Amino acid sequence: DIFLKSSPSDKNYYNNILLAAVYSTSSDAAQAIVKNFLSNNLIDEAVKVLLMKNDVFQAAEILSKNGKNEEAYFVLMLNDQRKDFVEAKEIILEVANSLIGKRENVLFGLKLLSSFGYFREMINYLSMFIS
Repeated sequence: DIFLKSSPSDKNYYNNILLAAVYSTSSDAAQAIVKNFLSNNLIDEAVKVLLMKNDVFQAAEILSKNGKNEEAYFVLMLNDQRKDFVEAKEIILEVANSLIGKRENVLFGLKLLSSFGYFREMINYLSMFIS
């Protein structure tokens, strides 16, 4: 708990919060740490904690909500939870749609759709590009 009470202006703030995450086995504590980081606009640090806890889909969601869709793509593609992605359908489609629709990286968006089995959506986008 003492690590969680560190001030954001403390030079050891980041290290203290990471130590709290490492030593904590509780999912609730990790969520409190993530919430603390997000409230201080420390997006990358929040994502690191989530990845340490293997919460890939929440990490991708945070990245996407903060305009970091390419990073969200890499997090989604480099995880070993593809078989459990049903619960994360919204974030997968959100990241892919942003990558394609905003022309951030069309190829990444199409690859994400195909990797998670969204072939119909991928074909729809390809059809729009061809016509």
